[in-house]
Amino acid sequence: MRVSRWLRDRGTTPYVRMPQQQWDAWASYDFVVPGLFLLRSAFYPAGTADRFPDGPEDSLQPSYAVVTSQAITPVSAR
Repeated sequence: MRVSRWLRDRGTTPYVRMPQQQWDAWASYDFVVPGLFLLRSAFYPAGTADRFPDGPEDSLQPSYAVVTSQAITPVSAR
């Protein structure tokens, strides 16, 4: 299952080495059975979400992008 959304007019987060300014972030979360979580966050100048309300086009390059993943591995049948 995929959930994607804009996070509009956000300040620079501490873990991102970018200038302090306002950004629109496109966040896409993938939940993959049996236990994978993938997150891609792409940062664009504030106002980008207004121009692309359904998400950034493939030709639009983010100023910064982060991809993270998590996995759950069962240790028993329960």
